[in-house]
Amino acid sequence: MIKTTKIGIGNKTFVVGYDNTPVAEGSEVNSNGLKYWQFGYSNKLDSIIYKVAISSPILRGILQSKADYLSGRALVCTDENKELKEFINNCDGRGGKLHNVIKNRTTDYLFFGNKMLELAATNQFLNVFHRDFTKCRCGKKQVTINEDKSEKIENNFGKIILSPSWKYQQPETEWKYLSKYWEQDQQGIYRKIIHTKDYEPTYEHYGIPSWLSGIISAKINGNKNAWINNGLENGFSVDRLIFFEGETGTPEEELNYKNHVKNRLTGVDGEKTNLISTKFSDKGNAPIEVVDLKPNEPPDYSSIHSQSIEELFICVGWRPELLREFSSGLSKAQLIDSYYMVFSQYIKPYQEAELSILKPILEEFGYKTDDLKFINEPPIPEIDNLMTVKQYYNLRGWDIKEIPTGRENEFVGEIGAKTKTV
Repeated sequence: MIKTTKIGIGNKTFVVGYDNTPVAEGSEVNSNGLKYWQFGYSNKLDSIIYKVAISSPILRGILQSKADYLSGRALVCTDENKELKEFINNCDGRGGKLHNVIKNRTTDYLFFGNKMLELAATNQFLNVFHRDFTKCRCGKKQVTINEDKSEKIENNFGKIILSPSWKYQQPETEWKYLSKYWEQDQQGIYRKIIHTKDYEPTYEHYGIPSWLSGIISAKINGNKNAWINNGLENGFSVDRLIFFEGETGTPEEELNYKNHVKNRLTGVDGEKTNLISTKFSDKGNAPIEVVDLKPNEPPDYSSIHSQSIEELFICVGWRPELLREFSSGLSKAQLIDSYYMVFSQYIKPYQEAELSILKPILEEFGYKTDDLKFINEPPIPEIDNLMTVKQYYNLRGWDIKEIPTGRENEFVGEIGAKTKTV
């Protein structure tokens, strides 16, 4: 059952409400009377995801490349639409651009499978903000039994709990919440938050990033770099055991001696190039014994590395050609094919989904949004001349029905077309 209340903002009327329908039980936490749904085991999935992503240069590069392309180069409207243009250039009341909000949301979505959009409004303004998903958790309906055994229901369902940190399964500092429906705060400002999820079966409250199935491939890429770094710090020396005897002394003298030997015989900054075994006795000095620990022959890391990179591109859903490091030796025609493929398959649908969220919100507050659109930029400037007219129109969000009959498959460069007058 949906309970609703009408509120007025300016000359607009909104319906505020919440859903008190029972939901399935799942992974929940009750922390200091605050009940919410965990994001992964021990509520730390976002931390795990972030650590894996930043430890793998390839994964981080793929995600950043895809975020840049999905969010486009800019979000624009015509110069005649002055009110909307002003909002695009100052959407938060502090000079922040709406495109930056979209780009930050896109980064969260690709990293964590979730993204947040906060709205604040009065009868005088509408502000839009990005909310870092790692600071957000989904609230849950909770029932408290009073002393007289009556039930007190606090419905946090439909609310997003905000905290600067979620370590140890609970907010570390004072928390607050934002509702998924318009609610008025103590300052008289109506606030609302929109939670968008990357759908994953069996996950009801949160989305999951599509690349999570490739987490092992990301770890392989990160571990390879860690292995090389460890070898560099140790000079790629073979580990060895060193046995020697020393005369007995006070415990302090023995400790100082051990530290002296360790500093002299181990690798850079005390890395374990040499493993030392010291035995103190009264029998005098004995010959030092050194035993080399020869490692097994390492496998072909290059083939494993290449396979992990290929799997990461598949899991993220992206093309290697759109990363500069992988595009050397490719012709412009190959770049066009790759770019237009991801534009049709990923970029255009994503941008249409973002506009489907933004436009109704802006229209409710009186903005005209017919000309609101993304501007996209191909990987190389000269790519326009090698596109067909149909590809060129699609890329810029123009209506392909306006193309003169018979010119859809002509190349832009051949006819010198740079405007809709082709």
